[in-house]
Amino acid sequence: MVIPEKIIEIVKAKSFSEIGLKIIVSDNEYILFSENIADRTDTKPLGVNTWKRILGHLKKPDGSCYNTSDSTAKVIAEYLGCDSWEELCENEDYLYNRWINQGGINSDSVCVGPQNDKVSMMLETLRKGDIVEVKSRPNKQLRLEYLTSTADSKWFKIIETIGSSNLQNLDEILVPLFRMNQPIVASQLKRKGVIIGAYSAGSKQVIYSIEKIKK
Repeated sequence: MVIPEKIIEIVKAKSFSEIGLKIIVSDNEYILFSENIADRTDTKPLGVNTWKRILGHLKKPDGSCYNTSDSTAKVIAEYLGCDSWEELCENEDYLYNRWINQGGINSDSVCVGPQNDKVSMMLETLRKGDIVEVKSRPNKQLRLEYLTSTADSKWFKIIETIGSSNLQNLDEILVPLFRMNQPIVASQLKRKGVIIGAYSAGSKQVIYSIEKIKK
């Protein structure tokens, strides 16, 4: 299949916002672009020429665009928060409005259908031991192991922190809600089995990615 121009624009807008690019021209920029998408989807980075063909910067001798493999189309769908290419097509208008018309801000969901918030659905279907990766600006990352739920919150154990943080590995936090574009807030922070208070990240440390990751 040939990736529709509208979806290409969504992918570019999302990735550019994450890596700070305004245009992609050089091979180094393509590598940065490719590695960002691979990191978000836990896949091997696609080659520079593959992305050039997808983005239309490399075309056939007759000027037409190259077809994209099903596996690459699935990577694009997953990067945009959808489980399949079909789901991405169903949510194309929503995603375009979010990333192009609204600049990717002020949205609490990753990809939605009718009455369907994918982030909330993912969190509600967690099983004990599942790992959630939460990334916050400017360069913070937490990997959390789901432990259990209370009536309105969830307990997580911190298994990895990247970037300076007041949280430590093996800390446990009780989180009422994760919200995109808002800091992480925990109503309780437990360290070495002792509750030492609540926790709130800095006001500028807002979440931009919440994903369940492969073990």
